[in-house]
Amino acid sequence: MANEGVSLAAVADPIEERRNTLGDKYGVPQEQRYPDFSDMLAKAELDFISLSTKPELREPAIVAAVEAGIRGILCEKPMALSLGEARRIHAACAGNGIPLVINHQKRHLTEWQRLAKMCADGEFGTIERIDASSYGNLASQGTHVLDMVLQFGGDVQPLWAIGQSVGWRDYVGAHAGPRFTLGQFRFPNDITAYVQMGDEAPQLLGREDSWMRLQLRVWGTRGRGQVDLPIGTRAWRVGESEPTSWPECWTDTENLGSAQAGLSGSVIRAAEDSSYDPPAGGIRPLYSFEMLEALCASTETREIVTWPLPEWDHSPMQNLKPVDAHV
Repeated sequence: MANEGVSLAAVADPIEERRNTLGDKYGVPQEQRYPDFSDMLAKAELDFISLSTKPELREPAIVAAVEAGIRGILCEKPMALSLGEARRIHAACAGNGIPLVINHQKRHLTEWQRLAKMCADGEFGTIERIDASSYGNLASQGTHVLDMVLQFGGDVQPLWAIGQSVGWRDYVGAHAGPRFTLGQFRFPNDITAYVQMGDEAPQLLGREDSWMRLQLRVWGTRGRGQVDLPIGTRAWRVGESEPTSWPECWTDTENLGSAQAGLSGSVIRAAEDSSYDPPAGGIRPLYSFEMLEALCASTETREIVTWPLPEWDHSPMQNLKPVDAHV
């Protein structure tokens, strides 16, 4: 879905076939198809960029975009490979007043927004516990799991985390990370969150055909709510024998397309209105990346990791990669 008043003006990709496939799909003139990202920034007179590079290329690309005067940046997740990179990326954008939004488009899904409003309205009482899981590993759908835990945990840094990761085959692939990760977070508002990410996480029975398979459960003193993608939303309240349900007619094109349009629209709105705080932007992406690295650091040290996190001289997640894994 397109955002009104916005057009794709240029594309950059060092691989000609991919560059032309994207350019042809969106009608980008041949002269606005660049093999080099720096050339595009210098010549194309852009307002916004959408960055879908490998994680190791994101910091230099974002810094270059900031220096070129780009008004807003939408970046694929995870935002970096190390906490140091993530902090520098955040500082470069925040220090120059440039909104950076990470591709955590689940915050713009109807299901998420419905459950978030119910929690905010106190329908479940005081929230005490969150359970979240995904079929995808920590570096793929797991980033969405941590983002939704952060959201329903109050969008604040946890007090501590403990985690364990196993299996290294996924370090060879597009989403390089441990095959399965589980963990626990404690937030300063007395919410405890439990996460499982990978092919051993709880599955949605009858929906094994779906690549999505994301689950979120929020427990309060007067009830609980849950979102199961690609199924829908349910809520149980104290005194009710049956849940209230909002089943969704799920299609990637409609549901995710609408959420993606909302996400990209939030970058534009933030650039035009400095008082607007985009749901998947601001300090939140840095906080969720801290949570990712904390789980891996706990695996490394076999200890609880507490906030504030240190200035690690390495990436705990990348440090778990076997030396013979060629990514």
